[in-house]
Amino acid sequence: ILCGLRYLHTRRPPVVHGDLKGANILISDSGKCCLADFGLASITSTLQSLSSSTGSPRGSVRWMAPELLDYEVDTRPSKPTDMYAFGCTIFEASCFQLQNSDLPAIITGAPPFSNLKSDVEVSLAVLRETRPPRPADGFSNGLWTAVMNLWMHSAQDRPTVKTFMKNLQS
Repeated sequence: ILCGLRYLHTRRPPVVHGDLKGANILISDSGKCCLADFGLASITSTLQSLSSSTGSPRGSVRWMAPELLDYEVDTRPSKPTDMYAFGCTIFEASCFQLQNSDLPAIITGAPPFSNLKSDVEVSLAVLRETRPPRPADGFSNGLWTAVMNLWMHSAQDRPTVKTFMKNLQS
């Protein structure tokens, strides 16, 4: 997943996925992850020059960075919002379960804020700087710290793909 994000984010101009989540990651028979569903992907220079016709966020609210949920600020998907969504995707993957016993190849994780029923509740929680609680299983201290860094409220405080990969190696 990180290699795919690194590829997108280092293009000239950079490409932002815009809707990263477990359901948009395909896994090949050999176990290779492939990013999918580029319906919201955009070249960042195009994003900066276009305005939304609806004025509301597009994508999956439970994976959206705080700046995308703030209706008072006109913010577009960006590399930092992809990184926030990547943190949510790690959370989701760590909580995976079989979705259908007849189709064991289909798995799903608990989405971030699975305890909240509506997208409005999720939006309010994220804007108040609340993050999903650490699951009892599936997270080492190091991984949880890394995810919390991806969930920083301020976009400029989140690690880039390059920084995140470097930190994983050390």
